[in-house]
Amino acid sequence: MTTAPTTLAGKSLWIGRLAASALIAGVARRYSVKDVNDRLAAKPLKEQGLIVGAVMLLLFLAAILAAQFGIVGMLVYLIALIVIVN
Repeated sequence: MTTAPTTLAGKSLWIGRLAASALIAGVARRYSVKDVNDRLAAKPLKEQGLIVGAVMLLLFLAAILAAQFGIVGMLVYLIALIVIVN
C-alpha cells in the first residue's frame, strides 16, 4: 500500500482513493482493498479522480435516496455501507 502524503490536498485524495477502494473491494469480493488500491494508484491521476468521484457520487445519490425514507432509510443505508466495506 502506498504511504500517506504530507500535503492537505494529497491527504484528501489519498483518503478518497482508499475509501473508494474499500467500497469497490466490498462489492467485488474477489479483490482485496490493497489490490484495488494498488491498481487504482497505478492509473493516471485524471482516471483516479474520475473513479473516486464516480464512487463518491453514487454514495451521495444513495444517501439522498435513503433520506427520502427517513430514519429507517438512513439506518438501512448505514448498515448496508458497513456490510459492504466490512
